Formats: sequence, C-alpha cells, structure tokens
Amino acid sequence: MEKGSLYSHKRTFYLAISSTCFCILFLSFNPRETIQVSIYLTATTLFGLYIATRYSLEEQIDLLVWMYGIVIILSIIFAVLPPRYGIESGVHLGAFRGIYTHKNIFGRIMIPGAILFLLRAMSAKKDKLILWTAVIVSVIMLVLCRSTTALINYLMMLSTFFIYRTFRWRYEVMVPSILGIATIGGSFLIWLAENAETLLKSVGKDATLSGRTDFWPFLWEMIYKRPQLGYGFGAFWNPNPYGGGPNTYIVRAAGWEVPSAHNGFIELLLTLGIVGFSMYVIGFTINLIKAIRFTRNSYTIESLWPLLFLTYNILANISESGLFEQNSIFWVLYTTICFSFVSLPRKYSRT
Repeated sequence: MEKGSLYSHKRTFYLAISSTCFCILFLSFNPRETIQVSIYLTATTLFGLYIATRYSLEEQIDLLVWMYGIVIILSIIFAVLPPRYGIESGVHLGAFRGIYTHKNIFGRIMIPGAILFLLRAMSAKKDKLILWTAVIVSVIMLVLCRSTTALINYLMMLSTFFIYRTFRWRYEVMVPSILGIATIGGSFLIWLAENAETLLKSVGKDATLSGRTDFWPFLWEMIYKRPQLGYGFGAFWNPNPYGGGPNTYIVRAAGWEVPSAHNGFIELLLTLGIVGFSMYVIGFTINLIKAIRFTRNSYTIESLWPLLFLTYNILANISESGLFEQNSIFWVLYTTICFSFVSLPRKYSRT
C-alpha cells in the first residue's frame, strides 16, 4: 500500500474516532461527568504515548520491573508494620492486599509483575538470584491475597507464555504443535465446563462469580436502551446530580451498591455503545496481529511481553472492569504497547 493511501486510511479512521467521541460527549447521560472523565482519560493516554516514544521496549520492561519491585517491598512493609494496613480485615480477614485497597485489586495488578519478573529472570545475565526471588515472592503474594480469579489468571498466563514461545518455531514444527495444544486445550475446556460448579465450590466460589452474573442481565437491559453510543464516559455509574440515573435501577434490581459492571466488555458497551465497542475491537485486533507478528519475528524473551499483556488484558476483564479506564495502569500499558509498535527497534527482529 502506498504511503499516501496509508495516511488517508489512518486519517479516516482517526476522524471516525474523533466524531464518535464528539457525539458521545454531547449525547452523554451526564455531559459534565463525561467531560471530566474524558480529560483524565486523555491525560492517561498521553502518558502511555510519552513512555512509548521516550523508552525502548527493553527500557519499558526495566521500568516496570523496578516499579513492581517497589510495590513488593512497600506491600511487605504495609503488611508487617503496625497497623498492618496490608492485611485485609472484615469479610476478607487475613487476605493480603499490600499497598492496595482490596485483595482483588492487588491480585489483578500483581499478575503482570509476576510475568515481567519471569521474563527478565530468564533473559538477565546478572542479578538472576534477585529476579528469581522476585518471581517467587510475587507468586507467594498472589496465593496469600486469596483471590481465586488472580491465581487462575496467573496459571493461564504461565501456560500461554510457554505456548507463545512455539510461535518462533519453524512452520513445519509450529503448526502441528499449535494444533496439538489446541486439541488438548479444547478438551480441557470441555471438561472444565462440565465440572465448573464442582470446581468452583471446591475453592469457595459459586457459578455466579461471587454474584457478578446475577446483575449482568440488568446491565444488558440498560445497554439495549442506548445501544449505539452508550451513556458516555463515567455517566452510567455517576449519574446526573439533579436526578436519578441508570445505575439506580441496577442497585435496586441487584439489592446492593454495584460499583461497576465487573466485566470490561459490558462496561465498554455501557460507556461507548456498539459503535465505540466496535472501534475498540478493531484497534485491539490490529494490535494483536502486530503482537503475534512481532513475537514470530523476534528472538528475545522480552519481546513476548506485548502479546502476553494483550492476552492478560482480555482475561482480567472477564470478571473485572478496566478495559478502557482513566487513571489506570492497564490503560497506560495498553496505549504504551500500541504506540510502541510504530517504532520498535530493529534489534528485536531476526536477521
């Protein structure tokens, strides 16, 4: 494709996104809240852009490893020193939450850290002992936080890490290997579906995912009422202060103060409707293809990171909301990875 044609397509795509955002702003259920959230979201996106343009992929991973190292140290301090803020009280008594406000938040944020420590530990020429210690400590913390979802997601990410390494094999070896893995994985998923209720009960959970699926049908009802462009950024859960809002119905129907959809895809439909959701899916698919190509054509362990994070971004949003959120480390990492594909260094490519 010629450059002029490429730029024309990009310009059309970004114009469509801008037009959609403009419509969402003025058709929002709560325009004031939408404007405020949009400003925060723009700032979060620009921060991701800055990291992508300022640092190489290897430097980004180094920064994240340092960040997660600080998180581990501070979390231990918060858990050990009085008043032991890092340990949950009340309903989740004894669960580890570190420097975060809830054990599930800690588990969700810590999983990328555990994966990054593993990537760096496998490739580092020095400080291997420290890095492997960080891997072990982060896994122990995931167990101590007692978040079943976080532990399952980590095990799934660990599995995908080894699966994605097969993408670098020769086609005559890679294709049969992937087919074999897909067959085994499909059989396992069928078995899992048939025994889901028993397995969930064994870990103290139920088929409703701790009550999440109970109110999802009510959220779908609200989506059907404004399917095209949704309710606007931040408008659904923060309704117009002068009257009741759409979340009032959800609270009454669910019987408790539901703070979010607890599903990133449903949340995105509530926020941006089918139009915005479709644009996100298109953008995500494009970046996923780029990540697969990058993994296939590179030779370093670290170059698996973009594909691993995009995979985790899907897993994490099955039972939690955070696919498209302001002031979120996950949106920063997503935008950083997306913008990084524009200028990834040649040293990651095979020669």
